[in-house]
This record gives sequence, C-alpha cells and structure tokens, in this order.
Amino acid sequence: MVTLEEVRASNAQVSESLSPGLVTVFVGGTRGVGESTMKGFARHVAQPRIYFVGRSERAAARVTADLAAINPRAECHFIRVDVSLLRNVDKVCWDIKRRERFVNLLFFATGVPTVGKGQYSETAESLYYPTAMAYYSRVRFIVNLLPLLQRAPALRRVVSVYGGGCEGQLCLGDLQGRSLPTVLSSTTSTPLGLDLRSHTSSMMTLAFESLALEAPDSHSGRPRSHGIIVIIVCLGLSQGPAAPCGG
Repeated sequence: MVTLEEVRASNAQVSESLSPGLVTVFVGGTRGVGESTMKGFARHVAQPRIYFVGRSERAAARVTADLAAINPRAECHFIRVDVSLLRNVDKVCWDIKRRERFVNLLFFATGVPTVGKGQYSETAESLYYPTAMAYYSRVRFIVNLLPLLQRAPALRRVVSVYGGGCEGQLCLGDLQGRSLPTVLSSTTSTPLGLDLRSHTSSMMTLAFESLALEAPDSHSGRPRSHGIIVIIVCLGLSQGPAAPCGG
C-alpha cells in the first residue's frame, strides 16, 4: 500500500509536473470527501478551473471562500442542482460543454443513502432514489462529458467514491434494487453479498469497464477511452448532515 508520506510527496510535485489551468468537475463538493479533495486540488494545482455541484447555497458560499483563501488564482463555479434527476445532469453537462473545451478530472462524491429498505421514494423520473444517486447519475455524467475528457491534453481521470472492492451479486430481476436491503440493514435471510451497495457497486464497475472498452479515442478512433484512468474508491461509511451515507 502507498504510504501517506508518498502521497503527500507526489501531491507536492503536481504544480511542477502538470500545466496550469486544469479543468475539474466535482459532483458532491460541498462537504465530506468531495470538499476535502477539492481543497487539496486547489492547494496543489496552478490556476485551476473548478466546477462543483451540490444543493446547498450556504455550504457552497463557505467552500468558495475557503478555496479563494487557499488559492486566489483558482476559478470556482458552483452549480446548484439535484443530480438525482438525469435531466438536471444533462443541463449541467451542457453548461460545462458550452464553457469548456476539455475536462481533466471528473470526481464523484455524492452521498448515497444506506439505511433502510424500500423506504426511499422514486424520483420524478421513476428511478429509485439511492440507485439514481449511486449509479444512473454518475454514468450519465461520464457519458455526457466523455468527449471533453478525451480531449484533455493531459491528466484524464474519473474518480468515483462509492463502493470499489465492495462488489457482490447482481439482482438481475431488480436492477434498481428497490427490494434489496442495504449494508446496514441486511439480515441473515438475505443471500450473502446480495445487498444494495454490493449490487450497485457491481453495476458501476461493469459500466465503467464497458465505457472504457467501447468509447472511441477522439484522436485516433481506436476503441478504448484513450488515456482516461477510471478509479473506483470505497472509503467506508461517512456521516452526512441528514442521514448516514455510503462513501
């Protein structure tokens, strides 16, 4: 395992090894892992342009002020939106594509509910809310912004904080997972590994693999997302302001 000291040493070289003006999109950047990562990015990158998506204007104002103090040359744009709705995701992506020619980093850290079974309602688009947040929204962002990621001259990354390494059985008869218990509410009557987080983690891993294999290189037309590295991370469970969330 890479040590913390090695990580810090690598981060310290970012300003010299990467060119200024990197463009990043943080989905879920007003608290927790997303906020911390975004601040670290601003600290080490010269003149970054940061788009961060969330729902709280108050939290965004605080984060924006912190980013300005960390790096006065950082350009920050907060986009207030509920990303559980795919039509909102499309609008956000359209706005970013209108402003930017490329994106270097797409980072997901949206909170995903992990308590209870079947207690969450559907979205207005008839998607089960936890699965919309953990899977559908993220895949939609990636598909929409993939051309910009492919166009980036350097550092092409997608990072998803959710359930890397926590993959389990897929429930093919209930892909949205409405009937599945969560990690925290699983019972002995549930088949081992068949819970909402394991299910959606497997869906996400398979989707990322498919995108990496099928997306053409915008420069050569070769199959594969040329130079794009996809990282799926599991940081365990984190406490959010409303309910525990799977991070």
